Amino acid sequence: MGNNRRRIMKKTSAQKAENNSQPDLFNSSFPFSKKAKTKRLKLTRLKRLKLPKRRPSKSEIITFIGGFIFGFLFVFLFLMDAEKAPQIIYKTPEKMPVEKFIPEEPHPEETTVIKPAAPIVKPAPQKHIPLWQKNALPTAEKIPTDAKVIALVIDDMGIDKKRTKEISELPAPLTTSFITYASHLPEQMAKAKEDKKELMLHIPMQPANPKVDSGPNTLKTDMDAALITQVLQISMPQELLDIGVVGINNHMGSLFTADEKSMKAFLHAFKPYDLFFIDSVTSKDSVGLKLADKEHIAAASRNIFIDNEDDENYILGQLKKLEDAARENGFAIGIGHPHDGTIKALKKWLPTLKAKQLYLVPASYVVTRRLSEP
Repeated sequence: MGNNRRRIMKKTSAQKAENNSQPDLFNSSFPFSKKAKTKRLKLTRLKRLKLPKRRPSKSEIITFIGGFIFGFLFVFLFLMDAEKAPQIIYKTPEKMPVEKFIPEEPHPEETTVIKPAAPIVKPAPQKHIPLWQKNALPTAEKIPTDAKVIALVIDDMGIDKKRTKEISELPAPLTTSFITYASHLPEQMAKAKEDKKELMLHIPMQPANPKVDSGPNTLKTDMDAALITQVLQISMPQELLDIGVVGINNHMGSLFTADEKSMKAFLHAFKPYDLFFIDSVTSKDSVGLKLADKEHIAAASRNIFIDNEDDENYILGQLKKLEDAARENGFAIGIGHPHDGTIKALKKWLPTLKAKQLYLVPASYVVTRRLSEP
């Protein structure tokens, strides 16, 4: 028994020694001696901080007292405002009086009579002003409505540049018709316009005599409508129209103007240009004026050729016939050419018109007078 007890005690002592020899994994100090463990515990023990004893400074005392006074005043003023705030007394629903419904007064804008918006007045449609009227040469003086007037068209302008210049410089409102195949037309037409002459284009048309040369770009009866349109466009380029052309008349054309089919095609192609047409009447069978009226194209026709002979006396005699036509019809159109005899006769004749109570006017004036007739 005693031996067993001694064995157990030895075993227990050996186990304790073994346990003491194992490292402590929860400590961070090595080797695991008792002295090291005690030192670690002393280092981790909280120590009480001891502040040095001193008396507060004068500035600290003043700051403390000022803060105390400021806080007291803030609380005092807050309580005073709370007493002044209106007290809301809530009533229970059963004690609240029942109010009678009173409709509100209507707002002023609700009683204002709103007038209907004024109807939109559409501008009156503007009357179309033809291009020939916009380009027309204004008359230098006021002409009475019942006055006897004469328009004198000078054909073939532009070929003979010297005589063209002489006609342009005559002091009278002549109408100058420039042949379409002449050279330097823009410059010559601009000069005539500067000299206060009305501008027209002289369009070549096929004559009845095949031996007569009417010039390039002549309108012919064997052309279809498309070709007539194309040739007319060549003869009337925009460059010339922009100078201020008012109308056209036919150069020759005794065969073409008598052919109704050809003239219909020509007038159909000409109408969009918004110019007037003067039938030179190179044939008694011409249908130009009749068809132009039917197509509502501004038009007129020649009354007298003044210079079939380049002779001054002959031309003065023809001008006398032109005066008689104007007195009989109210207006008349004469056609001449830049010949020497024509220029001499015009220089004598033009100054006599005023005494004869006759007025020389641009061709556009006669076209307007004719259109105003019933």
